[in-house]
Amino acid sequence: EVTVLEAAQRCTGTTRTMSLGFAWWLDGAHARVPEMARQLPRSMVIGGDLPRAYVAGREHSKVSGWRPLFEVSAGTLLGALLQVQANKAKLTILQDGVRRCHTEADIPEDSGWGGAPHGVVDVCGTVQRVVLRQGAEVPKAALESGLQASPLTSPRAGSMGPGARASRGTAQRRGRSADS
Repeated sequence: EVTVLEAAQRCTGTTRTMSLGFAWWLDGAHARVPEMARQLPRSMVIGGDLPRAYVAGREHSKVSGWRPLFEVSAGTLLGALLQVQANKAKLTILQDGVRRCHTEADIPEDSGWGGAPHGVVDVCGTVQRVVLRQGAEVPKAALESGLQASPLTSPRAGSMGPGARASRGTAQRRGRSADS
């Protein structure tokens, strides 16, 4: 989970806004980190306006039910829940404890998608600064509103909580995606 600490006024004509999701480790010590989280080659991310889901660096589908450009402001609490079973993954975005949208996709069978994923927060557009919340848990109401399994039932499931890789403190808007 992350808490939005600072959000700028919305400008007309912009579609850039934050994205949330997960990424698996990039091979190679000199792997280039792309400018936006949605471009990560081993990732599953939702964001932008109009929001879209991205899998493996490519657009997967349109997403409805969440408009971060209009609905995310200072004080908003955001979370991402990833559930993986076999080679199927479901990414759900939560805002203030309520399930807002989700996407499901097949995960490529290449070996680079193994292991634990890392939570990704792309801080851009109107969102200026966020802080990672340590020890976050999935709200029970979100699980009851359509999610089948707890993240603890799958060895490859993740949430932006204790298992997410993060630097301590806050992430501020930069030209690059922030891995939090």
